[in-house]
Amino acid sequence: MLAWSELTEPGRGRRLRRVADAALAEYGLAGASARVLSTSFNTLYRVGDRVLRVGPGLRIHADGQAEAEARFLAELAQAGVEVPGIERTLDGRAGVAVDVESVPGTRECVLLTWTPGAMMTAPITASDARDLGTLSARLHAASAAVRIRPTGVLDGRAVLLFEIRDRIGQLRPRFAGLFDDALGRATAAIERLWGSGGEARVVHGDLTPANVVRARGGLVPIDFQDLFWGTTQQDIAHTLFSVLRDDGDGSRRASFREGYSAVRPWPDFADVDLVDLFIARRLEMVNLALALDRPGLDEYLERHAAAIRQHLAGVLRPA
Repeated sequence: MLAWSELTEPGRGRRLRRVADAALAEYGLAGASARVLSTSFNTLYRVGDRVLRVGPGLRIHADGQAEAEARFLAELAQAGVEVPGIERTLDGRAGVAVDVESVPGTRECVLLTWTPGAMMTAPITASDARDLGTLSARLHAASAAVRIRPTGVLDGRAVLLFEIRDRIGQLRPRFAGLFDDALGRATAAIERLWGSGGEARVVHGDLTPANVVRARGGLVPIDFQDLFWGTTQQDIAHTLFSVLRDDGDGSRRASFREGYSAVRPWPDFADVDLVDLFIARRLEMVNLALALDRPGLDEYLERHAAAIRQHLAGVLRPA
């Protein structure tokens, strides 16, 4: 049998299907038809009116993540927010850890209900951005402030949010002190936010257009895997990081704020804080990319390094 590293992408897909089949058996769905929807960080399978999420071999989330996700989705649904649900295994678990011979790593699998509708298309419109701001505010309003980090969610007090080791130092020979300077700047910004007396709560963590479905009743957020305990400013920064990529005239940012403010007050943070939180987001993504070590890594690092140089000079939306 070929090693995983020797397989083609189709070959890996066929072998990964064994993980999906093993996971589905835990839900009483052995032999169910499963069709690949997408393959990126996770691999998603459509299983009737459900979606099976199969994680990668690299584990980056906190212990108990699936239970935390199920708990938070239930709280949002109770508050009247339309969200997907998490199916329980036959023995009541929110997720299942699957080990299959010849597939590297333990794969965390979760079965969710299907959300019908259409994904937002890029670039989003100003109207889309306004609706996204409204959705962001509704999620924040439905999530009560908590003083202690709940089990299973990431810790927003850390710049490198995912629970993998810090690899930023290995970039020094190539980029000198650029990433060290960026890490210092982002760390100071997050410490300011947390020290300003603001309330921390569980937030989505990745509320981007790619994680929103436009359903019959309005926007429905999906993919709550990156839940973290943090400030509303941090969560908004993660969303605006994706929104501003196509925002040449600033209209989408203004519309997002307008939609948010229609539901709850816009949190207090200046442009300099947003720039620094964008730096933090890039560092988080760079550290994950270093851990995954996939093809195209060099170009990915160069692109983020160029943007970070502009951020350090005060530019919110790099050219």
